This record gives sequence, structure tokens and C-alpha cells, in this order.
Amino acid sequence: MKNIKNVFTTRRSNRGLFLKLSVFALFGIMILLSGQTLAQTPTPTPGGTRCTPMINVTEEFPNPPGVGGGLASFTGPNAGIGSPGPGQVSVDHLGTNLAQIGTGLRTITFVSSTNGNEMLLLPFPYLGPPTWDAVTVNFTVINPNLGVDFTLRAASQFHSVLIRVRCGCTPAIVSIIDDPAFLPPGGGPPSFALTPTSGITAGPGSIIIDHLGTNIVPMGTGLQTITVMNGVPIGGGMFTVDNVTVTVPPFVPGTYEQVTVTYTITNPSLPVDFTLRASSLFHGVIIRVRCGVTTPNVPEEGNDSN
Repeated sequence: MKNIKNVFTTRRSNRGLFLKLSVFALFGIMILLSGQTLAQTPTPTPGGTRCTPMINVTEEFPNPPGVGGGLASFTGPNAGIGSPGPGQVSVDHLGTNLAQIGTGLRTITFVSSTNGNEMLLLPFPYLGPPTWDAVTVNFTVINPNLGVDFTLRAASQFHSVLIRVRCGCTPAIVSIIDDPAFLPPGGGPPSFALTPTSGITAGPGSIIIDHLGTNIVPMGTGLQTITVMNGVPIGGGMFTVDNVTVTVPPFVPGTYEQVTVTYTITNPSLPVDFTLRASSLFHGVIIRVRCGVTTPNVPEEGNDSN
């Protein structure tokens, strides 16, 4: 009987040990899976598409009120906020670790984004002890066809600044097609064909329209009109189209000289999409200029500049 009792006791002990080991094993598996899940979570890494941003810094929450000091905390020798290179924003508080001035940089936090087209490598919001060394925030552009516009906050103990970071998309001519309003069709693009003395080309903030031929050797009827098809006229040859203002300069109808249409983008982080019509007496072309556009806009009839 004693032996039988020992057997049952041993079995109960083994069963208890087995249950304990099972619990520990299950707990270990959960930790392992949790670690794998964390490891599989995408983490922003430098690389991909980058842009060199425009940076605007403004004062926020001066302490004491009305006195300011935020901008002064991040300007001066060995200090400043800027972009050392593409995809980078550098924040450097006044002073150095050898000659500490003020309370040092305490936090860098993300405030907002216009379109969420950036992926940030932001230091942990609370940097720990204050630092007087430069801290770099890295970012990459998710969709290179769209602009970037986000805001960071950098703070010392008593002052803070808002850092607006923007990159614009670069408009380009995406199509030049024959204007179906003119008969016979098909003569528009040849009238503005790209030759050494003619063509339709894009420059910085401009579209250059040059009719075939020259004043010395005229061909065709010359450039007669330029229309901003989807623009609203505001006077002085200027038209507004959503995020851009287009200016058509005055010119003599029938000219064979190039005419430069200029445009100014209101917010470089937002899309641009406008359409020009250039015509001679018998032919015309429709010129589509875009950047950062995900859905097409249908051109509407506008007003001739001439």
C-alpha cells in the first residue's frame, strides 16, 4: 500500500510539474511571438525619395507672455534651425555642452501634416536630459508626385518654436494636344513644333510658347491668343486656378516671338493643375500643366487675353 501511495504521490507531483512547465512554456512562446510582431512592424528608415525643404520658424508660447525668446533660443553662434541636406531638419539650441546657455533643447514633437505624404524618423519626443547638440529629424517622401507640408515643435524648458517644413512638387507639361475647336484638325501641334526657333517648353515657374517661324521668316499666321482655360480672370492678364496664379503677358497678335506665361504656386505642398490654349488664326493647341494631381480636373472655358 505504501508503494501504491508513493506512486500516486509521484504522479501528482509530476502532473503539477508538467502544468507549471506548460505555463512557463506558453508564456515564453507569447513573449517570442510578441517580439516577432514588434520586429515586423514597419519602421521608417532613411532613404527613398527625399527633398530639400523650405523651413519657416515661428514663435510659440513665449514665457513670460509677450516677451518672446523662443526664436532667440535657437539662433546665434553654434545654434539654428535649418536643413543640412535632403530629407533632414536640424534643430540646435543656443549654446554648447561646454558653454551651456539657457535650458537646452528638451523636446521635439510632431504637430500636424497637410497631406500625410511624409515618413518621419523623429527622435523620441522626450529627449531625456537637455541637450545643446544639434538633433536631426529625418524624413522621406511617400509619393514623389505630391508635395510635403508638416510642422514640428521644438521646446526648451520655457520657450518653444513651430517649425514648418515644406517641399513642393515641380509642375511639368504633361500633354500638348490639338484643339478640336479648329478645322481642319491636326494642324495645332505642327504650328508649335519644337524647332531651334519655336516650340512649347517649360521653365522655372513658366511656360514658353513660341509659334513656328520668325519675324524674318514668317510661317503661318503667328501666335494670336493665349487662354487659361480653367482660370478665373482677376485683371492684368492674371488668372487664378485653385492653387496657382497664372499670368499671361500682353503681346501683339500674330507675333512670331516667344511669349512666356508665368505662374506662382500658392501652397507648394498642394497639387497644381492648369490648362492653356494657344492658337494661331487657323490652329490651336491645348497645353496641360500639372504636378501632384491624383484626380483630373476638367478644363472649363476661360477668357482670352487678347
